[in-house]
Amino acid sequence: MSEKHQIPARRVANAAWLREQIQELVVDCDESIEEDQTAANQSRDDAQRNVYLARVENDRHWKYQLERVLRGKTIDEDLHDFLQQESVSR
Repeated sequence: MSEKHQIPARRVANAAWLREQIQELVVDCDESIEEDQTAANQSRDDAQRNVYLARVENDRHWKYQLERVLRGKTIDEDLHDFLQQESVSR
């Protein structure tokens, strides 16, 4: 796919371009999660394993935030939905 040459300001104003960039970041998060989880599973050193597992949690957090943006949810809407689900499950 050939991409039109656009100045940065026009790219940022282009919703399709932004959505594509966010989707690529989600894929990058998935790859990082897989790599760090594998490294954690193979690590024999507890301290190093914990570093890898912390990276996995960090990548999962940012992946979730990016997916939230793709769903069109604000942080407040997402929190509200979460709290509703929690009250229903209790």
